[in-house]
Amino acid sequence: MAFNFQIIYALPDIIRILNFTFSVYMTPRHESDINTG
Repeated sequence: MAFNFQIIYALPDIIRILNFTFSVYMTPRHESDINTG
């Protein structure tokens, strides 16, 4: 039960990380930075 509550509390952080990574990869201005490594 406690493990389930930890997942629920961690959801906002997980969603924020997913949104951040998605925006970074989908934004054209970051492609040059990713390609140059």
